[in-house]
Amino acid sequence: MLFSTATLTFLRGLKRHNDRAWFEAHRPEYEAVVKQPMRHLIEELDVRLARLAPEIVGDPKRSMFRIYRDIRFSADKSPYKTHASCWFYHRDGSRAVGREAAGGGAGFYFQIAPGDAFLGGGMWMPQREALRALRAAIARDPKRFSQIATARRLVRRFGGLSEEAVLRRVPRGFAPDHPAARWLKFQSFVMGRALTDAQAVSARLPALLEDDFRLMLPLVRWINGVLGSPRPERPRPIGYASPRRPATARTHRAAAPVRRPTRHRRPRTRSSCDCGRARSILRAGPWSRAPRSRSGGGRGQRWSCGPAPPRGTPRRRSNRRSYRTLRSPERCR
Repeated sequence: MLFSTATLTFLRGLKRHNDRAWFEAHRPEYEAVVKQPMRHLIEELDVRLARLAPEIVGDPKRSMFRIYRDIRFSADKSPYKTHASCWFYHRDGSRAVGREAAGGGAGFYFQIAPGDAFLGGGMWMPQREALRALRAAIARDPKRFSQIATARRLVRRFGGLSEEAVLRRVPRGFAPDHPAARWLKFQSFVMGRALTDAQAVSARLPALLEDDFRLMLPLVRWINGVLGSPRPERPRPIGYASPRRPATARTHRAAAPVRRPTRHRRPRTRSSCDCGRARSILRAGPWSRAPRSRSGGGRGQRWSCGPAPPRGTPRRRSNRRSYRTLRSPERCR
């Protein structure tokens, strides 16, 4: 038993009366014309996908999306969705989808709604780490990805990758004239097409979905292959010895830790000369002519207008103030 015109009739009524009282009164109808047909479709497509792509599975309990909407952060407080949908996912990954989901991968999607039936495949809005891995794979071999995304039959049927989420500029870390600049701007790697109401309630729906899923399978397998591979480690400085990799002769030569340049603060300090005359505001920073000391710049320092003392002259310190002598660019007159 698959979808029928009664399915579309129920979804139209739910769109007009999107409230809890109406839905609870028509819950048996929802179970009969929406939920059960969706479960049958998932079971039949799971059998077909076992021959086409054994790594993609469909579970009647996990593949079907809930009818309830998440209204916590939405201005629209309608409690129910006006469509029914399902997701066929990788068996080794999570069924979760989108940026808020961890561990998800690429798969196939189907939804039914009056005038808005749709099928698609790929990975929608991956998380940051997954998106970074996909972009790195595209940059390494842009020709291979371009062949997959611009296949003639794929473009003829689906029009290519969806451009609903594309950056205006090339993301940070890639050259603007990169050979794969066009693909690096994508934030979502999905494609699909709309179905008519007659196709959505047709008895040939499983065969139609199987044919379209077969066309999108190279893209889905490429995405899952990239995400299933070991995560590339971030580049380490020379001399870094990983706990999994013993130190080599190169690491022994540069065993000293790589120190980052110290960022000195540049506070405005008003200082005065030993003669009592107020000096202009000095800056104790990396571009200051004043030699930096371990104690750093601060309030209460006194500067001498005389020549610099001989090298090796000890500094005089006290509990309250720190006295330093330096060669001033100006002289007291």
